[in-house]
Formats: sequence, C-alpha cells, structure tokens
Amino acid sequence: MVRLLVQKFVRESQFLFLALASLLVLFCASRVWIAGQFDLSSFKPLLEQLRRFERFMPVPLDHVLTYSGSIALTLSEPLLIFSILTWCIARGSDVISGEIGRGSLEMLLANPISRTKIVLTHYILSAVGLGLLCLTIWTTIHIALKYCSVRETVSNTATFTLPFVPVQVPIQLGEPEEVLTPLASRVDSSIFVVPCINLFAFGFFVLSLAVGVSCVDRYRWRCIGVTLAIYVLQLLIFLLSKVGTSWRGLEWATVLSLYQPDLTALVTQRIEGSQWTVVASEAMQDSVWRFTLGPIGMTGILTILGLTVVTSAIAYLNRRDLPAPL
Repeated sequence: MVRLLVQKFVRESQFLFLALASLLVLFCASRVWIAGQFDLSSFKPLLEQLRRFERFMPVPLDHVLTYSGSIALTLSEPLLIFSILTWCIARGSDVISGEIGRGSLEMLLANPISRTKIVLTHYILSAVGLGLLCLTIWTTIHIALKYCSVRETVSNTATFTLPFVPVQVPIQLGEPEEVLTPLASRVDSSIFVVPCINLFAFGFFVLSLAVGVSCVDRYRWRCIGVTLAIYVLQLLIFLLSKVGTSWRGLEWATVLSLYQPDLTALVTQRIEGSQWTVVASEAMQDSVWRFTLGPIGMTGILTILGLTVVTSAIAYLNRRDLPAPL
C-alpha cells in the first residue's frame, strides 16, 4: 500500500517538481552570470546612500560588494523563496484536506494502512523533493561559477630599482587591459552548502506547517490560505523587528530570523559553519553586527520546530472524526 502511495505522489507532483526545478536552474544560473558582469566596487557610492537601510539586512553592505556576498543574496531573492513556498505549501496542503476534497481518503483508509502512515509517506516524499530542489540550487551555482567569468582590469607595470638607492620605482609598460577571470577562482562554491541547508530547513518548517494545517482542516483552499497568512504575519513581524532597537525583541516571535542564507555564507567564510552558536567577536571582528546563533543552530531549531508541528498534527488527526466527502 505504501508503494501505491509513493506512485500516486510521484504521478501528482512530478510536473510541479520539474517546473520548479527548471525555473530554479534558469534563475540561479542567470543570477550568477549577472553577478560577474559588473564591477562591484563601482556600486560603493550607491551603497553609501543606502547605509540607513543596512539594519534591514543581516550582513553589512560592504559584504554585498564581494562576489560571494552578491551570489549569496540569490538565496534571499523573492522568486527563489516563492518557488520553495509553492512546493512546500502545494504538497503539504494535499496530505489530508486534499484527499478529503477529492473523496479519496475513505478509499485509502479502507485499506490496511493507518492515518499516520498516510501522513508520513506524503511528508517524507515532500521533504525529499524539497531536498532535491535545494540540491539543484547548489549544483546550478557550482556549475555556473565554473563557466561564468568576470572582467578584471590588469595594469601592465614593472618595478625598477635605482642604483645605490633601496627604492623600487613602478613603471607603466602599457595601457591597462581587461582580462576574463573564471568566477570560480574568486568564489568557492562550498561556502553555499550551509546556506542551502538553511534553505532546506526553512522549507521543511513551511512544509510541516502546511501538513499540520491540512491535518486539522478539511478544505485545501483554506489550508493554503491559513499557511500563507501565517507566513505573511511572520514576515511583517520580521520587518518590524528591524525598524529600531525598541522592536528588536520581536525577532524571537518569528521563525524568519532563523533563515539567513547570506549571513550563514559570511559566517562560513570566516569560521567553521558547523557550530550551534557563534561568538560575536569571532564571527564579525570588523563589523558592528552581533548574533549568537550559528548556521547549524538556526537550521537545527527550524527542523525541531517543523517536527514538533507535524508530531502534534498527527496526534490530533488520529483522534479527530474525518468528515465525509462532499
């Protein structure tokens, strides 16, 4: 029976998965290519004008001027977040309420299979699909870094040592010329492994939330609406927590403060990214930014919260009376 559930899940979700995977490949590859087309140092005067908005960002604006920082922002782009949310909410809301709406839940339960197995089969397969999407993102970035190049200006200079004087005088041999340098020599793709794991944990929590609402409600459209409403509310709380120091405590009321891919990329460059907590002076020695949770700390809490939501939802589902299909 579990094998039939797996085949049913693959048949229903393969088109959505392929569409989202293709979109993510195209978007991430384009994003890396665009990052290599500009001299990021030329944007420094513009970023100085945006210094007042730095508090809304998890990393200093100076980090954005680096190729690694610019590419790390890919994981915070609305299109990428929307793609992950689409998969998690679409598949999570279909677990119970979707089956009730189609009138197929009674047929499933007529077989020797428990409600818990139905939820866990769908839940695990959705999490595997989410993991494959995150792996697609990292693989695309890794390949794009190898095949994309950045234009750099190289000056043709030489040094001349004056006789009897320990001074080296630079001599311009010609006009500076532009050379193409592989972007992989400027950015190590391994620093994006931990941010992609953080993205998986974020999607895992949203998936768990959608599954939890689906186990409670009978209408799939209402499950989607409630899950989106919770996410929008969390987003508003997160933005309010960045307004000023008096609102800083609201960070504890939103899980979005645990999804910081650009911050984890910066931390991974400077210290080991496998710590639950990070000492502020170690993580950001040349910045005023301070935090205590490390990359794996954020990922671990998101995972624990997701598992807690699903466990509670399954416990409630096993006690509730399922309505008859309309």
